[in-house]
Amino acid sequence: MYTGPKLTNDNLVFGYDTGYGIADNNTTTRFYQGEPVTNLWDSMLNTQSLRTHTKHYWNGIKWTEDSTYTHPGVNGPKDTYLGLVFKHTSGALNNSWSGNSYGYMLRDIACTSGATMTMSSWVYASTDCDVSSIPAAIEGESGGETTISGYPASYDLNNKGTWQVLAKKANSDGNVRFIPLYPRKNGVSNGSFAGFFMWALPQVAYGDRVVPPIQPGATRSNTASLIDLKKTTDIDVGDVSFDSTGQPEFDGTNDEIEIAASDWNKVTEVTVEAIVLVKGTPIDGNAYHVVAQKDGAYSGGAVYGIRINGSNAPYGTFSKDATSAGTHVNTVSGTTMTANKYYHLVYTRKVGESVFYQNGEQKSISTANNDAIYNNTDTFTIGQGDGRQLYGNIPVLKVHNSVLSATEIADNFNAYKNRFNL
Repeated sequence: MYTGPKLTNDNLVFGYDTGYGIADNNTTTRFYQGEPVTNLWDSMLNTQSLRTHTKHYWNGIKWTEDSTYTHPGVNGPKDTYLGLVFKHTSGALNNSWSGNSYGYMLRDIACTSGATMTMSSWVYASTDCDVSSIPAAIEGESGGETTISGYPASYDLNNKGTWQVLAKKANSDGNVRFIPLYPRKNGVSNGSFAGFFMWALPQVAYGDRVVPPIQPGATRSNTASLIDLKKTTDIDVGDVSFDSTGQPEFDGTNDEIEIAASDWNKVTEVTVEAIVLVKGTPIDGNAYHVVAQKDGAYSGGAVYGIRINGSNAPYGTFSKDATSAGTHVNTVSGTTMTANKYYHLVYTRKVGESVFYQNGEQKSISTANNDAIYNNTDTFTIGQGDGRQLYGNIPVLKVHNSVLSATEIADNFNAYKNRFNL
């Protein structure tokens, strides 16, 4: 029986969850697929390798077992889809140089000269595997290869029996030789070693960091990088920046996500819920918009949404329609947010009442406005509105066509609390 925190998603109209805090940037999640990228390593099967191996297939939960694929004897990394996995067993190193044995898996890939390239792969060594080292290498680059923050360039043999991500980067000279793993056994010329090692998911992409994994030869587009929780909307992240871990962020200048009117309009009640981090005061000194009606679609104020003022105090605001802002505004507010810290913000609106919650607590309530709820066909935007751009992160945003209760909102806050250190 499920006894942990349960998020309330009743009457959800639209929502996304980047997966931040659920897993690190090496791990796929149900919702967030990763920033747009093309994996230039075209296929595991096209890998040049002098080692004999067996083939296995890990779907993130279990191994496929049929006439082609078998169980290798240990599990793959939980919740991470590796696809095809190669397993190399004892005696597989059959190159001997200077009295040592070497093996390699490599691919020559034509890259744009001068571009930064990042290579990564998943590697596993059995607890009895006695190779001397399993490094990664990018050969022949004039500027040399460099390590990537947070990622080892060689398998940590002190932690054998675990899956590890190896990574390196280099500036391309044009045709680049990528070697995700280069196992060696010192002082042995016949290639003999005990145990086994496995590897999977070789990835070569333009850029200076490891992005969330993608299968060899695959391309992740702008509309296949962030998945709507309802799976009814293509979310285009073409106007969003990405930080050093591949998480989407809003840079305070021109970043936004547009949401079609069909996801928002003609509701009689509304709850807007978001996890938000701001990175200092608004760049223009005025205000941020977390979510609002798109620029030019209204005059004088947001139809409904969450905003953050120039002093980093959040508030929810509502106007009856595109022309009534200023005379029909209903605003409720929270308390000042500390920069670079996540907050759970919720704004609810129904006829006659608006309420604002911050980190699970009700902060303000208003009964001054009895207007009906918004009924228009305009686009909404996340991260901007009225020319005011968010400088920060919104890893979770959800819109319900109902008013969540105080208990439901507190439950949602508690479910997010540890994940975002609220």
